[in-house]
Amino acid sequence: MFQNNVDLCSNEQSLDVVGSTPLPIDNASTDWQRGAVAALERIATSLESIASSYKERQQAVEEAADEPGIGKKIEDFDWSTRTHNIFKKMQITQHDLSYLGQVKKTDLMLLKNCGVNTVREIEYELKQYGLALL
Repeated sequence: MFQNNVDLCSNEQSLDVVGSTPLPIDNASTDWQRGAVAALERIATSLESIASSYKERQQAVEEAADEPGIGKKIEDFDWSTRTHNIFKKMQITQHDLSYLGQVKKTDLMLLKNCGVNTVREIEYELKQYGLALL
């Protein structure tokens, strides 16, 4: 019945009834459209910011991959028994060391037998390769 010919990115403001003359849009509709466009622009800006942060983080990981030790499995490092057992419980011993850079410190602290000293040990090793816990 109604065909919407309103382009949100232009000033063209009319609704067409098929086979009739254009009808003007009231100010409320125009205000709604402006609000919708503004909201979409804010979302686009946020997405661009997220994409930029992701690219920076990805670049840092790629640069760190050139460092010795990156590419080695977590189990290949000389961890204390307690730390090694925590990694076994987490089932991440076969992961690359850079995987630990995606783990939150607070999540580690919630694990049984993972305290301040264990977290310090992990942070120390990660720091040697330019990585850190989240």
